[in-house]
Amino acid sequence: MAGRGRGAVIPAWMKEGGKDVAPGSTAVPPVGAWTEHTSPDGRKYYYNAVLKKSSWTKPEGFAPPAAGGAWEEHKAPDGRTYYYNRATKESKWTLPPGCCIVAKPQSISQAQRPQQPGFVPPSGSLQPGPTPQYATTAEARDAFRSLLRDCQIPSWLSWEHTTAIISADRRFGGLRSLAERRQLFDEYIMAKSREEGQEQATHQQQFEERFFALLDSCPDLADTSVPKFDDAKRMLSSQQDWNMVSTDEQRYDLFEKWIDRNIERKQEEEEALRQERRQALHDYLEGCSWITLETTWRKAQSMLENVDEYLSLAKFDRIDVFDEFMRKYEEREMSNRDVVEELRIRKERLNRATLRRLFKNHLQQGIIHAKLRWKEFLKQMGSCEEIKSVEMNLTGSRPKDLFMDTIEEAEIMYEKEKPLIESIIRESPIEITDSTPDLESFKSHVKAGQKNKHDIALASIKLYLLEKQSMLLREEGSPESQKRGTAVLAENPVKKKPRES
Repeated sequence: MAGRGRGAVIPAWMKEGGKDVAPGSTAVPPVGAWTEHTSPDGRKYYYNAVLKKSSWTKPEGFAPPAAGGAWEEHKAPDGRTYYYNRATKESKWTLPPGCCIVAKPQSISQAQRPQQPGFVPPSGSLQPGPTPQYATTAEARDAFRSLLRDCQIPSWLSWEHTTAIISADRRFGGLRSLAERRQLFDEYIMAKSREEGQEQATHQQQFEERFFALLDSCPDLADTSVPKFDDAKRMLSSQQDWNMVSTDEQRYDLFEKWIDRNIERKQEEEEALRQERRQALHDYLEGCSWITLETTWRKAQSMLENVDEYLSLAKFDRIDVFDEFMRKYEEREMSNRDVVEELRIRKERLNRATLRRLFKNHLQQGIIHAKLRWKEFLKQMGSCEEIKSVEMNLTGSRPKDLFMDTIEEAEIMYEKEKPLIESIIRESPIEITDSTPDLESFKSHVKAGQKNKHDIALASIKLYLLEKQSMLLREEGSPESQKRGTAVLAENPVKKKPRES
């Protein structure tokens, strides 16, 4: 019979010697016992009530009975009504046109109910008897699934014929709802279809592999560039695996598929070899010290003309491998340059920070003050590694820029602290001449006169003393005094303290 939702396929049991006959039969059953029926997919089939046989082919000499006849009305276990003709042993879900209903007997056997020809459940799979009382709906659903599995219902069997087969089983009535039974049946059919499809695919694959193995085992075919089917047939027709295929048409299709497979396999092997050779040339280029970012393809050709890895490839592959290598090489070089550039920037930043700290320490020690000039500072510092390091920087502020930042800071500090020093001098006077007092004495005097918590910087104290001495020298009026007064601020009598290592 036709499968569920598929085109009509004649079951294997209905084929024998090229003719459609009943299952298990070796001869055509008697004509007079045949009756005509309709399958769920609309096709006509013929059933012999005497021999219990079915056939898709109309028996020779068969003539359908006259319309009409006496039919009995019955109820299936799922509640649906069907009709049974005792004369023809025929069951139908609908009453045939022009027929009448007669009084029905008390019971009718399962074999008399309409079933799809071509399928019989395994012996012992049905469990007759009263319906058990299941504790839960889940147990009843599991029992119904088990019933479908035990009966080995195929995926092509319709719901109506399945119901007719399994309705006598004690597990059938566990679910009272027809909708629940149909839902479980549909789920089972879907799973069964997938299972049968996988089995069929596996069987077909194994079938093809055996046939292909037979062809592979024949060296005369394997060594031929264009094998011919006639040659294969002549050499292998006596082999069992050759004859397991039914017809030459099927063998020819498999033979053509085998040729396509071999062509594809050969192409894959050639591509694998090509990729292996490409990689070999790429690895060789990795070890070439003569390659730079400026290396051209013309130069590479001249350098590689005697290299086996180069000669094993076609021209297109040679150029393609070289271009790919150069792209990666450039990416690596640029990445390395980025790393070097980042390290350089970090080092230059560190150089500037070190010089700033040096200038700040000099400001705290009074070596640098707001009136000090850059040239005079360089003369006093002599050879300074911190200044040289910043001078070598490629980017960023120069040493003089950092010095001027420190001078600006000293000016702001002096403008803030000068009034404090003047206030101390007014409250505790000290005589200042063009040469006295010295810085240490003046610093001690100012520190002693401080009344607030603000600690006046040494640079401010020094600058205040130098300004006063410079002003006194200029007031003397002589050119020599004027010159000495101008030079006072440029000189730095404070000796530098050695830097801590």
